[in-house]
Amino acid sequence: MNCPSVLYCEPEATREEELSTDILVVGGGLGGLAVALELKKYGYEPRVVYVGRLGGHHILGDAPRFSDDVDVETFINKAGSLDVSQGFFDGMYLYSGGVRYRIRYRHLVLATGGVDVPITFPGGHKAPQKTAEEVLAEPPTGRRIVVWGTTEWGLRTALTLRSRGNDVVVLDNSATLRDTKYFEKVRGKIDFPIITAVRVREFQKGALVLEVVTGKRENEVRRIDADLIVSAVRLVNPYVPVKLGFKVYYSFELSSLVPRRSNYGELLIVDDRGKAVGGSNVYATGHLYGAVRERHIVEHAKLLAKYIAAKDGVESLDNVKDALDKFLVMLTVEANWLYNLSNRLERGT
Repeated sequence: MNCPSVLYCEPEATREEELSTDILVVGGGLGGLAVALELKKYGYEPRVVYVGRLGGHHILGDAPRFSDDVDVETFINKAGSLDVSQGFFDGMYLYSGGVRYRIRYRHLVLATGGVDVPITFPGGHKAPQKTAEEVLAEPPTGRRIVVWGTTEWGLRTALTLRSRGNDVVVLDNSATLRDTKYFEKVRGKIDFPIITAVRVREFQKGALVLEVVTGKRENEVRRIDADLIVSAVRLVNPYVPVKLGFKVYYSFELSSLVPRRSNYGELLIVDDRGKAVGGSNVYATGHLYGAVRERHIVEHAKLLAKYIAAKDGVESLDNVKDALDKFLVMLTVEANWLYNLSNRLERGT
């Protein structure tokens, strides 16, 4: 099976079998490992399947992270106590080790996270472009690189590439930095230009031709030589929810499609009246790409594990409600816009 990422996966199988598990966790990044480890504490034996690399994009790069208190390597090391294997789940079949499994599960946890996608612009198909995940797997040196994206992930990517001896420029079409808190954390390490409010006109003769919105009558036009364009744009992967028949909605804040879900993470069913209701056995966690900090991902994974355990009668519902209240307070203080988005997804507005 050739699956460097979910975007470029060619599942193969020589035979078909059946497989049953109480909980299938799709995704071996921080969210998937965290929720599987929590579920194991309740006596479950979750099966974790993933494509790419264990730990996901969080293990790439050597730039500092915002959440210094979360050691992703620790979660990877603990994964040795779990049933973890490489595999691709398409919503119906699990492809792993040359076998296509007709899989049955009591609970399905989608921890598929986000995926880096190329940026589009006139002449972009001719431009030398890769995603941050591709480049950080084997960072180049001595090149002129344009990084697109001013989230924490984008700035971390730029810092790593700069530390490898590359000339780096960071661009974004956002009017301002997308992650000012992380920028303040690493400001002293940044020795490269960051240009916002950018529109890319074209890629021509080894250079990006930019239009920078200035607010004046005419925008400023610039030309930046580039050997490589690196996209740090991450989108939520809505493939499996759509395949399973759940509704997904466009989120302006995330510039992405996201499945409707409760604050616990349970994907919501839309009834005949168009009202979102619970009752599914499918959940999402750790899926808001770089918009949440690592510790938010870990705390939500713990909350989801409690919720699943409560549905099965092995955890107190009062404990789950207390955990939800604490999680929402954390989001209110640290990521208010995400708290508002979560409520809208749950209430169907």
